[in-house]
Amino acid sequence: MDKSKVNGTAGIEFIVKSLVCAIMGLALTAILLLGFSLMMLKGAGLQNMAGEYVILSVIIGSTFAGLRCAKKRDTGVVTAGFITAVCFILLLLIGSIFTPNSPAGEGILLKNMVAALCGGCFGGTLALYRKNKKSKLRR
Repeated sequence: MDKSKVNGTAGIEFIVKSLVCAIMGLALTAILLLGFSLMMLKGAGLQNMAGEYVILSVIIGSTFAGLRCAKKRDTGVVTAGFITAVCFILLLLIGSIFTPNSPAGEGILLKNMVAALCGGCFGGTLALYRKNKKSKLRR
């Protein structure tokens, strides 16, 4: 019997891992936002699609975070993606405290929360049917 499951430390380690993966996904989101803003600055992107660029970068960042968290797990990969998405949403809410409110972007936080939840669960699902290296060598 595994003593970490008896003491409850496995759940805490999983939460910490999902929080770290959510921070990595948020960093990827920030890098994508920087790329999209540079693209719009140079005239390659459309100025009126700024909200869609934000949602796209949130989906990609949360998918990366969910996939990263569920990568080494055998079971519960969708749950791992969901918990990582919840951590990602909490980080978004903490970040929204420090940004000023604008009347034009009132609904963008709710859209980003839904996009992060969908992206995290999708990232966990991507880790569901992965193949190991031994099965590739047998072919």
